[in-house]
Amino acid sequence: MPIFSQRSRRRLDTCDQRLVQVMDAAILDFDLTVLEGHRSPETHAEYIQRGVTRVPYSQTRHRHNPSHAVDMAPWITQFNRMADWNDPSELRYFYYMGGFVQATALRILGHPIRWGGNWDGDSVIGVGAKSDDQTFNDLVHFELPEEVD
Repeated sequence: MPIFSQRSRRRLDTCDQRLVQVMDAAILDFDLTVLEGHRSPETHAEYIQRGVTRVPYSQTRHRHNPSHAVDMAPWITQFNRMADWNDPSELRYFYYMGGFVQATALRILGHPIRWGGNWDGDSVIGVGAKSDDQTFNDLVHFELPEEVD
C-alpha cells in the first residue's frame, strides 16, 4: 500500500483538512506525490515571472492558509519516480489520477473538487479533445470549489 513520503506529508499538511482527507483516502489505492499546498506570495511571483501561472496571487486558491488547492502528481512505482507531464506518453497517468482523485473526493466529501484538467467540469478532457473552453491544462492541480469554502 502506498504512503506519502515525509516531504509530501509536510506539503499536504499545509492544505485544508478536506483536501487532506481526500488525498489520504486516494493514496491508499493510488500512489501520489504532493508537489505543493500553500504558496507564498514570493513563490507565486516567481511562478508568474517564469510563466508557470498567469493567475494573480489574489485569485489563486493556493494563497489560503490552510491552502484550498493542492498540486499532486502520480508516482510510477515501477520506475520509482513521478510521471513526467512533458512526456506525451505519460500524460495518461495524469488523466487517470484526475478521475481517481475526483471520484475519491465525491465519495469522501459528498461533492466534487475542481481539477485543472477539466476546469469547467464538463468532462471534455484529453489530448486532442475538441474543447474550446479549456485554455490551460494544469493536470496536477486540485482545488475546493468556491461554493464550499
